Amino acid sequence: MSANSHQQMPEPFPSCPRKPANGDALTLLTSISVFLFGSLALTTPSGYSWGPAFLLILALVSYALPQRPELPGKSCLLLAAIFSLFFISALATALIHDQGFRTLDRPSRFIFALLILPLLLKYPPRPAFLWAGIALGASLTGLWASKQVFFDGLSRAHGDTQAIQFGNIALLLGSLSLVGFLWASHQRKKTAMLKVLALVGFVGGITASLLSGSRGGWITLPINAFICLIILRPRITKASIFIGMVVTSLLVTLFNFSSDTRVHQRAHQAITEVQDYFDSDNASTSVGVRLEMWRAAIVLGAQRPIVGWGEHEVEIQKQRLVSEAGLDPHILKFRHAHNDFLDSWQKRGGVGVISLALLYFVPLILFFRKSKRCLPSEQPFAIAGVILCTSYLCFSLTQAFFEHNSGVMVYAFMLLILWVLATTEEEKNQYEFHPQ
Repeated sequence: MSANSHQQMPEPFPSCPRKPANGDALTLLTSISVFLFGSLALTTPSGYSWGPAFLLILALVSYALPQRPELPGKSCLLLAAIFSLFFISALATALIHDQGFRTLDRPSRFIFALLILPLLLKYPPRPAFLWAGIALGASLTGLWASKQVFFDGLSRAHGDTQAIQFGNIALLLGSLSLVGFLWASHQRKKTAMLKVLALVGFVGGITASLLSGSRGGWITLPINAFICLIILRPRITKASIFIGMVVTSLLVTLFNFSSDTRVHQRAHQAITEVQDYFDSDNASTSVGVRLEMWRAAIVLGAQRPIVGWGEHEVEIQKQRLVSEAGLDPHILKFRHAHNDFLDSWQKRGGVGVISLALLYFVPLILFFRKSKRCLPSEQPFAIAGVILCTSYLCFSLTQAFFEHNSGVMVYAFMLLILWVLATTEEEKNQYEFHPQ
């Protein structure tokens, strides 16, 4: 045997961890946890917490094993730094404004998410579990929304949470289901069931969003479609064009189906309320009070542009603006500005705005660059990451998404799951992505 035979051959993808020989059980458990994350996110009370909770337990168990979890690479460390910075900025403002640690509840979820990163790197979930969970969750969410509106007589579907959170996260799950269909369409193994479930999930997610009346999220559809067109342009085929036409037809059908009772009414109402606000200072409507809250947030942030007013003091200052500056008292009914950036501006100043912008834009840039340069098998996960980030950016413009547990949990944990899968080449041939 030659001396060279004893030399270890270089790995083609050094950043990709090798699964240990005895890691099948943990890989399966990680996969099941990821499946539960997507499938339960909106279908059970606090369902978005079940999958992450199981992942945290598995992570703690894995730390005690002889084979320790993988240490994050440079890109993962960058995400960890962004997550940590967001928490640190919230901690700093909490200390400066002497507002206690209760306000750190939701920012701390980003730190908990980082605890599962070594586990995911060592035992990455099987992609089929991720896509099946997302598609099943979106499908069930559509059914639940239909039941609430058409059988229970509700004007807006809200599931077990708030209507805007419900509708926007459902829209996200539906959009990700379509990426799951793309992934399943290029597998060597038969995935007919997954493809059907993914299409049903896409329809279910869109349906739930329409029935929730969460119009602020609808802008994500054309934006994400345009971005995906840019990413996939070199790979677009006749089959892809046909699929695009089918998807467009489904969207038009859903839009027309909802036109008499949901979409057209909500869109027309928004236009009317904007006109009423600027023509007659009417801030008692849904859009009008948002515009008034944004106005107040801009003013308050400008008065303390570095660290803002804090969670408690900002409410006092809003009362001052109502009594002294003549702002509409309707703004006092809400504890956030219905815009993540403006809410951070008034409560945490420039420090909060910068940490929030990094939390959105750094992962978006990483995913977009990855989608253009990655291996074909990794591209669907990078595309899903782009959709996650752009969707949340759009959601945050009309809703303080990170003021809700559902918003924080879905973003933090889904982002890390997608990034690990986008940067980990599966060794099994049946998971290879082969564009037609």
